[in-house]
Amino acid sequence: VTAPIPAPAAAKERPHDKEARAAWRAERAVEAQAADRAARRKEKEHAAALKEAFAADAAAAAVVRREQQPKEGGSVRVTIGSADKPSERKLVVLARSPDLTELLKAGKAKLRLKKAAGARLAGEGGRWVRSTAELADGDVVLLTTEAAPAEEESGGGSSGADSSSVAGEKGDEEEVAVDAAPKVPSEASAESAAAQAEQRAAAPTGAAA
Repeated sequence: VTAPIPAPAAAKERPHDKEARAAWRAERAVEAQAADRAARRKEKEHAAALKEAFAADAAAAAVVRREQQPKEGGSVRVTIGSADKPSERKLVVLARSPDLTELLKAGKAKLRLKKAAGARLAGEGGRWVRSTAELADGDVVLLTTEAAPAEEESGGGSSGADSSSVAGEKGDEEEVAVDAAPKVPSEASAESAAAQAEQRAAAPTGAAA
């Protein structure tokens, strides 16, 4: 059985005494300020939640647009900014190309940047951009002073072949070393050789007798 919810305390009536009225007004002012702060805090929390939801939707929509965009030919409309000053942004239209030449040139001209060597997408984990052909309309690109790192090349097959060839070379070297090593006589052959030597030494003595 749930306990009954207590009714809110009734507001104190305005006293008739002058001094009591002043204290009453001060209490009402404090209560009003507290209620106003609580309301503004709830509004900020609600606005932050909406902002995160809109950002997630925008990122998902950008991924879909990028997959649907042609990779060659035509132009793309993007917003560019500086990674050091992301608040300053400019809208530009660029030709699709396999590099960032036009993008970096537009960034230096529009944003008055002294140096621009690479670009990252705003959002999506700051993914590096390597060509304007991979951009989609509406993307926000932040220019950086450092260039994108080189992409890792898959070399599993070649490394395996190299390792096998190295292992083969090592095996050949071991075989050559074994063949070149002097052969050590076994114990049986050593004993037979010693017996033959004793017989040869004893033969002349018997003949003389």
